[in-house]
Amino acid sequence: MWQELHAGQRVLARDEPWRVVALKAWNDCAEVQLASISPGNDGQERVLLLPFDRLEPLDKGRTAVGAVNRSELAWRRVSRRKWMRLLAAAAGATRPACGLQATHRAAIDLLPWQLEPAMALASGAASRVLIADAVGAGKTVQASAALVELQSRGEADRVLIVTPAGLRDQWAGELATRFGQTCLLADAAFLASAVQELPSDVNPWSLPGVYVVSFDFLKRPEVLHGIEGLWWDLVIADEAHLAAPGTDRGAALDRAAGRAARVILLTATPYASDREGYAALLATGRGRSSPPLEQELIVFRRARASLAIGVPDRRTRLLRIRLTAEERHLHRLLDRYTSRVWRENASAAARLAMIVLRKRALSSAWAVGRTIERRLALLEQSDNHLDTQVALPFDHDQEGEASTDDTVSDVVIGAPGLTDSRSERDILTTLAAAAAACAGRESKVRSLNRMLSRTGDPAIVFTEYRDTLDYLSRQLASTRPHALLYGGLSREERRTACAALNDKSISLLLATDAAGEGLNLHFACRWVVNFELPWNPARLEQRAGRVDRYGQRRRPHVVHLVARGTAESIVLSRLEARLRRARCAGWFEGVWPTEPVVAAAVMGDAELPEVEVAPTAEALAAPRDVAALAERACSEAVAVKSVRVVPPRPADDINGSLSRGPLLLEVRPSRLARPRNGFDRLVAGSRSLFIFRSTISDGAGRVVDSTIAGAGNQDVAETCFASRLREVQKFRQLAAGRLAARWRTVGSTNIPERCEVQPALFDRRAINLAQAYDTARTALERDLTSRIDRLQRSQTLIQEPPELLLVARAGSRTGHRTGRRPSEERR
Repeated sequence: MWQELHAGQRVLARDEPWRVVALKAWNDCAEVQLASISPGNDGQERVLLLPFDRLEPLDKGRTAVGAVNRSELAWRRVSRRKWMRLLAAAAGATRPACGLQATHRAAIDLLPWQLEPAMALASGAASRVLIADAVGAGKTVQASAALVELQSRGEADRVLIVTPAGLRDQWAGELATRFGQTCLLADAAFLASAVQELPSDVNPWSLPGVYVVSFDFLKRPEVLHGIEGLWWDLVIADEAHLAAPGTDRGAALDRAAGRAARVILLTATPYASDREGYAALLATGRGRSSPPLEQELIVFRRARASLAIGVPDRRTRLLRIRLTAEERHLHRLLDRYTSRVWRENASAAARLAMIVLRKRALSSAWAVGRTIERRLALLEQSDNHLDTQVALPFDHDQEGEASTDDTVSDVVIGAPGLTDSRSERDILTTLAAAAAACAGRESKVRSLNRMLSRTGDPAIVFTEYRDTLDYLSRQLASTRPHALLYGGLSREERRTACAALNDKSISLLLATDAAGEGLNLHFACRWVVNFELPWNPARLEQRAGRVDRYGQRRRPHVVHLVARGTAESIVLSRLEARLRRARCAGWFEGVWPTEPVVAAAVMGDAELPEVEVAPTAEALAAPRDVAALAERACSEAVAVKSVRVVPPRPADDINGSLSRGPLLLEVRPSRLARPRNGFDRLVAGSRSLFIFRSTISDGAGRVVDSTIAGAGNQDVAETCFASRLREVQKFRQLAAGRLAARWRTVGSTNIPERCEVQPALFDRRAINLAQAYDTARTALERDLTSRIDRLQRSQTLIQEPPELLLVARAGSRTGHRTGRRPSEERR
């Protein structure tokens, strides 16, 4: 049987359609390499052995252009409804090489600008993409669309998604519900299970799939070692600004991205005020020892005003709170103490301790009181040189999340501030008493309680400190049912808190900045209250972005609670006002002061600098102009929407319906005499309409282009498909050539040198390590060579003869009355 098979032939194996890639015959069997052509199984390959598996050719009985004039007996009449549904199914099954192949199946709104990154990566215009759109503009959807688009082309078998730990479940949910893509949440349990189930010499990350990991899990040496032992088709980094240069996160992300063919970086707050940080972000995954490729990186940085995402304009209010006499007394005492330490002590630890005290005092008297008591206890110890031990990360899923809360080491809190330690302890004792006098009767809490009682809408209250969070939870216990969201929660607790707010089980969420990035909390909520102003302006946009994002149907409201007569009102409110004016003017955050600069202004050591609201050309300009991509994305969105006009039923299988020949629709002459729509006019023009399908395969047996076209005769169809081959040939050569160049750059950067060992006595361990090292190096070289060879073979294209799918013709009046057969398909 295998003597009749040949490369490029379509066969049915195990109830799925495949294309023969290669055939190798042995004495009594044959090895057949297959590539899937099923819409739900695109890009997968499989090797079967004959005669142990049965292969049924699918090319038998197919109708090509030359068969248009065959006898009508080869056709089957169907109803108009089924003919249109099958036409929609055929359109949905197309795979245009120069367009998008998988977007029409995604449960997303087709916004042209969200398709640009996918088109840039699929066309080879870029191998690395930075999406730095404004908060709430759908960066996750753009990256996911690019992922499934590359998968549909068989170019994303192994994908790594790196996110903050709190966003892993949201990524998995978005991919599953919107794109039908399953992924694996890779954590410590995943590694433990893989070690038990897989052979000892198999890398747990080597299996094809989409792996979602956290930044802090990625930077672990045993995890990074396994990831570096492979090549990756795609690496996506969400909230990429968290992997700052010079940190373990930044180094781990750069090493993982440097081994990938394509890289997508997502961030709404790039390092606008840090030129070096922004340059390091742009260089992520480029490779250290080789020059950047031409047109390798594209930056998408778009303002909300230019996107027109349909969200009502945000309304921001600054609510100034009048403090009580006790609260004003506390702030005066604390200002005098911190200013004195700031002037007399220039050590970094002491100044950082003063900043912590000032920030906590602006948050709540309860929070600063807890810190003052802690500092007083540390200073009262006989020696100020504390021996601290770093806590071991027993719970790997929560590793690194505490950094989003107010965790400060005892070394900082206990750093001496004044030369006279006895005087400093007396001052701290007075401050502790003043804080205790304010606790329980704070003005901000009363104002927040009044505001929440006046509106029945769900709300999110953000604070920077866990102590303030617990304090608010006790004070508001009788006001509304609420939930807490902070970095120390487990994945299930975080998921439960977010779901409770989204389904209106609760009407109040108290959160730290652990909920300030990435989470979708806009389904039922539109109110955000900042209990204190953060000293980092970017956090204001991140917090507001939880409700002010695409999909919000009502006007979002953001309220800042500001204490009168304090640095929060004098300094921070000015910074917030500039941010609001810049946003209303249509700019991004601009070049904003860093947190140390803001701290210096609050402590009275410097003036708050003017904010450069217009992005500078050096810091924020995209390396390439994306106007051409925007134009193509608009036309592609129109094409994808046309496929969605008539959604096919799940049972509409165009290949199964054509197994016995093309389908015929006879249109009544009365409809052609007075055409009701464009379809009737088209049939009336030539008295018949033929729907053909053209399929183009590459040298590796993969279908790279599948399209349908309607024509009045076969000559028009042949001319149309001939020009289609030339267009696809040009597109594939450019895309495959640039991808191969990227793989060569990745290989030259990451393949290590050979390990030379001088054999000697008692060197068996060193020899074994060197052999394992060379084995891994050889495997990397072999895999890289295979990928480049496949790309070179994919540039050879083969176009099959156009296949006739559907026929619509004007039927005679007599024939229409008597020509029906009992076997006519009406459904």
